[in-house]
Amino acid sequence: MKFVRTAALILSVFCLPASAIAQNPMPVADPASIGPSAERLNQIGAWYQTQIDAGVLPGAVVAIAV
Repeated sequence: MKFVRTAALILSVFCLPASAIAQNPMPVADPASIGPSAERLNQIGAWYQTQIDAGVLPGAVVAIAV
């Protein structure tokens, strides 16, 4: 029983800061205002979709950071 209480305490210590951050997310900038072109970003998605449709890739997740 002591293990369960200790585990619950540890989880709450790590989860509470994460929930506080999640409720105050950082603002998201418009991609066009910081540099990437919307047209170029759409080309990336279209390229991956053609690769998936052709069976070259089973799927893809892409993250672009600027």
